[in-house]
Amino acid sequence: MNLVQNILKPNKSVTAHPDVAATKALWNGVLWRSVTLPVSDTAQIRLRDVTKRFSLQDFPSDIGWYASNPAGGTLYVRLRASDAGAVIAETALELNPEARPVPLPWPADPAEIGPAACFEFHAAAEDITTLQIHRVLDRNELLSLAQGVGFEIGPGLRPQVFVNDRVTKISYLEEMPAEMWQKLYDETGQRGSKKADWSNYIIGKALDLPCEDSSLDFIFSSHVVEHLANPFGHFLRWREKMRPGGVILGVVPDLMCTNDYTAHPSTIEELEAERAADIWAPTMAHFERFVTLRPGQSAQKLFDEKFSIHVHFYTAHSMAGLLDHMVRAHGFSRFRIFSSRNHKDFYFALWT
Repeated sequence: MNLVQNILKPNKSVTAHPDVAATKALWNGVLWRSVTLPVSDTAQIRLRDVTKRFSLQDFPSDIGWYASNPAGGTLYVRLRASDAGAVIAETALELNPEARPVPLPWPADPAEIGPAACFEFHAAAEDITTLQIHRVLDRNELLSLAQGVGFEIGPGLRPQVFVNDRVTKISYLEEMPAEMWQKLYDETGQRGSKKADWSNYIIGKALDLPCEDSSLDFIFSSHVVEHLANPFGHFLRWREKMRPGGVILGVVPDLMCTNDYTAHPSTIEELEAERAADIWAPTMAHFERFVTLRPGQSAQKLFDEKFSIHVHFYTAHSMAGLLDHMVRAHGFSRFRIFSSRNHKDFYFALWT
């Protein structure tokens, strides 16, 4: 899970000592996102919602983090019945300068893990302990596949694809004009929407790109696919807009590393049912499911406002299964997943 994101954007399911800090560091020549744990007599990190997290439902032996401390010490990982409750299970990892996997302790009987259970991480050491959280993905590796003529869907205020020695033409697609976008997502103007240059944007829908069939070499989107009803249908329509050998490129949040951490990945059967039913917009059922992950929000209010919700949920592994289905059942040629455990998002490429 992406502890870095929880520290940068506090989440009530994770609490940390005020001096826990997020950073980046090279580890074995590779850039990693990390957090540093200060010297403390008490636990530096507490992770709640143990029974709800999709990433923990198969009781993994480790969390994908790696711990090190130049001066040695011990990292205690305890599963408690509650924040101040009894210890259900515990492991102790001896710290040294070489980073080692952080183990997760589990009881012999899972029934001991109640709804208030939490993990606490306490580095008992005389120096700062570093937790390597995830290898940093290089988005340029994905963007290098954008070549020729293309569309970037839903760039908001920050397009990522520009004309260069590979990209000969790029069009930016937003579903609503600047005034409506500002009203929904930047009413205060703090995000800079009023100063943005909207002159290069085209207003339209992702399901019906305003361009000729067989005219594109690529379609790129970042944090868009999860907002789409009927993603299979969208992929098939996008293919119609592409020349042979075209590629769909996407950046997608990993549900396990976002506020969707209690969701389950969307399935082939679910997405094929939407395609068969010709559903192209989020339904009330989508909104009702979404608010179960965001307690306190009104599905009806969000539906009436046409608010952009996460309609479907993905992990890198589940997306691989979905794209494999597109190859096997719908005639796409191949796909590739770019992922790193605990990264807040993953990338994919799907070739026509």
